[in-house]
Amino acid sequence: MMLFLLFVSALSIAGSAAFFSILGLAKLFSGSYWSIIIMGTALEFSKLVLSSYLYQYWDKTRLILKSYLLIAIFSLVSITSMGVAGYLMSSYQVTTVQTQQNSVELSILQDRLEEYKKEKESLERQISDVGGNYVTAKQRLIQTFKPKLDKLNEDIPVIETKILDLQTKKIEDNVKIGPIIAITEFIGISTEKSILVLIVLLVLVFDPLAIAATICFNNVLLDRKKNHNTDFKNTNKLYNSPKNKAVERLLQENN
Repeated sequence: MMLFLLFVSALSIAGSAAFFSILGLAKLFSGSYWSIIIMGTALEFSKLVLSSYLYQYWDKTRLILKSYLLIAIFSLVSITSMGVAGYLMSSYQVTTVQTQQNSVELSILQDRLEEYKKEKESLERQISDVGGNYVTAKQRLIQTFKPKLDKLNEDIPVIETKILDLQTKKIEDNVKIGPIIAITEFIGISTEKSILVLIVLLVLVFDPLAIAATICFNNVLLDRKKNHNTDFKNTNKLYNSPKNKAVERLLQENN
């Protein structure tokens, strides 16, 4: 059971790390998207195989090859880590840019709404300032301002609806990043720094943990093989013991 769990754990961690790393590198080299995906998949698979090989055949591998494989594995771990960091940072920047764009658009719409309301109040005030004795002048003024007032009455509800939608999105974004904001306020650092620290921690744990799980899997596998060989030798030793042979010879004589 432990062997199966270690296998699934190593495969899932390595697969997740490879997925994020390959996508991160593909975004970085977007001009060769599928080439990067094919190359990254092959390198990630080779990294796990070579890690298993070094663990099982460490004493039988020559120093030059051993040194090269170690350098290659650590280089691939670094590349994977950079790819994961790039993917996570890119995802965070997309969210940040979208939030900033919504905030800017919300501010512009609020200013425009205030301007339209002031303009509408000004026109209505001009109409109301005309005395009741000047009915003809007031009607003429109403007719003059009517197209503008109609346009304002039409635009103001549209802007209010857009503002409401953006405010709703802002609340949703705050809910998504609420835990991060709470942690940053508790620690006393900026949101950007906290995100950077979180990404660094994930990078330091992600791919090295996949290598460690692969080594643990090989360790348990070799231990089981060793125990199996020991049990097999003990069985043969018991079967070929003088006492067992004497019993077998006596049974053959009786037959």
